[in-house]
Amino acid sequence: MNISSSRSHAIFTLHIRQHRVVRDESLLVEGKEADSNQTEFETLTAKFHFVDLAGSERLKRTGATGDRARESISINCGLLALGNVISALGDNTKKGCHVPYRDSKLTRLLQDSLGGNSHTLMIACISPSDRDFMETMNTLKYANRARNIRNNVIANQDKASKQLALLKAEIMSLQAELMDFKTGKQTMDTESAESLSDMIVGNTLLQSENDQLWYRIKALQDTVEAMKTRNSQLLGDAALISLVGSDGQASSVDTSNLIRKYIQEIEDLRAKLAESQSLCQHLTETSVWCLRSPSSRLSLSSASVSSSFTGEMNTSASPDPLETSVLQEAKKEMRRLKRLQKLSLTRAGK
Repeated sequence: MNISSSRSHAIFTLHIRQHRVVRDESLLVEGKEADSNQTEFETLTAKFHFVDLAGSERLKRTGATGDRARESISINCGLLALGNVISALGDNTKKGCHVPYRDSKLTRLLQDSLGGNSHTLMIACISPSDRDFMETMNTLKYANRARNIRNNVIANQDKASKQLALLKAEIMSLQAELMDFKTGKQTMDTESAESLSDMIVGNTLLQSENDQLWYRIKALQDTVEAMKTRNSQLLGDAALISLVGSDGQASSVDTSNLIRKYIQEIEDLRAKLAESQSLCQHLTETSVWCLRSPSSRLSLSSASVSSSFTGEMNTSASPDPLETSVLQEAKKEMRRLKRLQKLSLTRAGK
């Protein structure tokens, strides 16, 4: 057993970040110098792992006990997990299978170096002694499996700067194409003209469809306004009904009596109106008959008609007190109902 061994694996990691100026190829071609205000930068990142792995130890040979034995077991467990990862990555028949990076802290820290975006250099230490033949053979097999791992190395460039470079290259290409059109080096071909015509026709169709949609929107807005007005009226009616019905059952009997009274008075007024209409019709027929009869009949009929008409006018000229009181009471009730309706509409609007 190595007396000076640290009895552990050691990893030293170094992070490097480079902030460099992006070269503008257009300025280099034209021979111009880049303006300091328009200078663009890109960021590159890198990471170095310096790893010192403890050697594999056999307890039969070392004869270690206690803490030393537990340290040897931990060292061998880390090396076993690393060997399993190397086997999974280096075996072509196991492509796409699970790689046990999480079986050990050592493999978890070295995940980027094993099968990731990195260059990996491994130095295997062996012994020329015959008694270390088995350890030497296992170490060489270990290194051979690690050599089968193929890493795909790509520079760790900042995504924003990379996207900016791509957009800048596209802008340069479009500017060059536009300059060719302006100078006459390129002209619009037949396919481009047809595509432009199709775009114009499509734009016209879309514009007409847009106008139709605007008309539909206007009609729908008018419908909405009408529905709002109708809704306000219904709210007013509902509020009026609630106010009329809020007096309770005690006032329902009085209301029914009042309604029956109004109906009876209306029927009386309709009867008197019918009598007046029949009298008017009788007078009209009498006047026509008088115009067609001799003068003597005219004088007699006119006298009788005038006397009857005068009597009727005298009777109708004097108003009935009952009719007057009923009409006044009905007007008061109508005014009261109108005030209640206005009050309910005001509450509904709030």
